[in-house]
Amino acid sequence: MTGLDGAVALRKTRLPGVDENAGPPGTLSLNDIDVVWNVSSTKDVTLHLELDVEDDIDTNLGEFIRFTRRGDYKRAEQYYQDNLACHSEQPEVVLEYVRMLVEKGAYKTIRTLGIDEVGLADVCRSPTAPKAVQAVQLLLLLHKARSLSEPDMQATSTALLAARELVASLRIDQEEAEEPQPLTPTVAHRMINLPPVDAILSLSLRTTYTNLLSDSRCWEIRDTVITSIKLFGLRETLSEIFPAISTVEAFSRLTVDWGTMERDELSDLALLDILNYINGYGDEPRHQGVPPSPDVDIAHQKAADLARTVAASIKASNPQLMKSRSYLEWLLLEERKERHKTQDANVKGLTPAAFGSFPGKILSLRDAFVYVPANSENPGWPVSSPTGSGDKEPESQLVSVARMTAQELGNYNLEAYFLHELTCRSLEPEKYLTELEQFHISVRGNQLSLLKTRLMRYLTVANSNEETRRLLKSQLLELDPRLQGIWGSFSHPMWEWAYRKVLFALM
Repeated sequence: MTGLDGAVALRKTRLPGVDENAGPPGTLSLNDIDVVWNVSSTKDVTLHLELDVEDDIDTNLGEFIRFTRRGDYKRAEQYYQDNLACHSEQPEVVLEYVRMLVEKGAYKTIRTLGIDEVGLADVCRSPTAPKAVQAVQLLLLLHKARSLSEPDMQATSTALLAARELVASLRIDQEEAEEPQPLTPTVAHRMINLPPVDAILSLSLRTTYTNLLSDSRCWEIRDTVITSIKLFGLRETLSEIFPAISTVEAFSRLTVDWGTMERDELSDLALLDILNYINGYGDEPRHQGVPPSPDVDIAHQKAADLARTVAASIKASNPQLMKSRSYLEWLLLEERKERHKTQDANVKGLTPAAFGSFPGKILSLRDAFVYVPANSENPGWPVSSPTGSGDKEPESQLVSVARMTAQELGNYNLEAYFLHELTCRSLEPEKYLTELEQFHISVRGNQLSLLKTRLMRYLTVANSNEETRRLLKSQLLELDPRLQGIWGSFSHPMWEWAYRKVLFALM
């Protein structure tokens, strides 16, 4: 330790050739040696220090996950490279890194990691092997990434079967244990967001929810609620967690419960995630002519109202969190709903209502709007200028700002969704469609989204010359699902059907 006048007190230690105890005359002892060094000393002193140095992986991993939860993937990536890349051999580290890349939409990066899927599959077949759970989670995440970019349902089903077998074995082990621990929906959700149903069938959602609430574990509640909705449906989930009350009352109870927890600045984002999911629960394409149930419509509206309240609170109290995945997803939902509002003949963008008189089917998703012709009809691009605005396009300024924010956060998925939203509002979509294609190829590495974008072009060639139609046909043939050199093993019935219908109409 440093003392006055720069003196450094040295710890008493055994010195070579020096007897610690007083010895016979002529021998040295520590009593004869000055063990205090100061700046006037004329001899060098060498100290040998032994220090225990450890990297706090858990703390670093927790901070990395916090960046991921917020959706700031650019900072998450930088934090990983600075603090965790040197521990990439640790299963929990590579697992969370791949999870972040999947949420981000960085499929090209995932393919460059060179993860041994065969080795993971071998570990998954041995439930007693160390790290078997992490191996299954990682394998499922890799298949999830593939299903979103290069879909192969057969391979994904095989991975899900491995997860089901592992979960079943874990449950048997827990039943044999003296103090069995419940397998929570959070564990299943963290596997892939598509967990084996029997992984949580035997659980009481109410009990799980209550326990998590008492521990103020808001993100685990978020995972549990969303997972249950995916598995059992919205009405069943709410009635299980909040029995004997109506859907509307359940939402009110949820927000009241949220206020009882110990919270940090990200807690409202977890609640907004739940509301966003419920708000968009019926927003995926459904068969035409099949109306949603009244309960679901009520739930959507209540979730939308509460989401606006939470978003307004975030904007007022934590405006920095407007740059977050949850807030941007809420904004995307709001803008999509606004686009689908049609007044008189004023079409604000691509919307199923514009194709009501045509026999084809509509596939409307966050990253694609595809008209699938019944025969060879082509309704054309229906976007029109707002009444009295001349050639002005439907209002898109907020969408453009949101897209730039997603780009700033390094969120490839949301950047693609907002770019798609701009396409759906454009009078001349060619520039956006071209930009989308390049983004899917060079940045995301998502061939399925590239195929969707090219199918979307079908509406733009309704009044084009034969050469333009042949060009689109050629571009689609490049992505034929039967080409194993392009896809490997493509398996996605809906998009295979849409592809063949559009290609036939271009013949």
